[in-house]
Amino acid sequence: MNWLNNFNSIKVEITSHCNAACPGCVRNNQGGATIDNLDLSHMPYSTWERVMLHDTKDMQLLELLFDGNVGDICMHPQATDFIAVSIKGHPESHIMINTNGGARNEKFWHTLGTILSAHPHRINFAIDGLEDTHHIHRRKTTYEMVVRNMKAFIAGGGQACWIFTYFDHNIHQVEEAKARAIEYECTWFQTRRSCIPGEDMYTKTPTEEYAISTDNIHDLPEDICALGHIIESPTVDEWEDDEQQCSAYREKQIQIDWRGTLWPCSYIYSTEVFSEGRLAMSPFYSLTNELWKAAAHPGDTINLNNHSLIDIMSNTFFKDVLPDAIENKSWSICKQWCLQQ
Repeated sequence: MNWLNNFNSIKVEITSHCNAACPGCVRNNQGGATIDNLDLSHMPYSTWERVMLHDTKDMQLLELLFDGNVGDICMHPQATDFIAVSIKGHPESHIMINTNGGARNEKFWHTLGTILSAHPHRINFAIDGLEDTHHIHRRKTTYEMVVRNMKAFIAGGGQACWIFTYFDHNIHQVEEAKARAIEYECTWFQTRRSCIPGEDMYTKTPTEEYAISTDNIHDLPEDICALGHIIESPTVDEWEDDEQQCSAYREKQIQIDWRGTLWPCSYIYSTEVFSEGRLAMSPFYSLTNELWKAAAHPGDTINLNNHSLIDIMSNTFFKDVLPDAIENKSWSICKQWCLQQ
């Protein structure tokens, strides 16, 4: 396994701040207060600028995915600068952004649409219902607020995808949501089932207490459809090695968190972020302790604030420790998600 020469996609989370409080999200306690151990900070713009313009200047990056396990890109005060420098450094890339769409004002979203208008991209707006249902899951956001921002983004030249996550309380609204997506000139409309078990979708705060049921969603189709003209854009290469059990390696993707730490995948990254949080009780989130006990934890040696991307991916963690652990199925998190065979 040669991680440095293999990847052509970067998944990055540039902030741990989020405006929402979705029940089931690991950043908060049952739709309420943020977990105590979560480091609330933003990635330095200078770090990402260096990665885009210097560390990867001789590489082809087909996809840049701005995602968030705990944060939303739009909470970063320099979010548009991150996108602009990504386009400057890698005009060949397809830019994907996942967002709840409930933060910032119309000016911000119109500007973002303008920046992306001539570049292959897609922004996924998570809108889980209509006026009377969206906020049940996307707590602290409103349907009206998200739609206002999405319209401003589209008016600026942006291509938007309305992502509708099924819950028992909103499945009757899918067709109406799709009709509105067409009216608002979205480019795509996508439906998906909730990946969080119903028993974990429980809200309990000082002022509210309710459960979100997912009993009736399992047989519903997951689908994405084009609602209008789609600008052709490059996609990440097909898997070349079907025998390789590590999904991140097959998908040629690496993960960078908001602290600048470079991980091989989001599964391993999540064990570090939540090693002291509410997921610590799960046996699948114990990798941090496994690594420290084996004297194999990479520590600061994989942090981009202090090391170049090439240096990190050439060090012993990526060249020796990681391939050995995958080959020998040593880590519980890998065995749970990728190495079941």
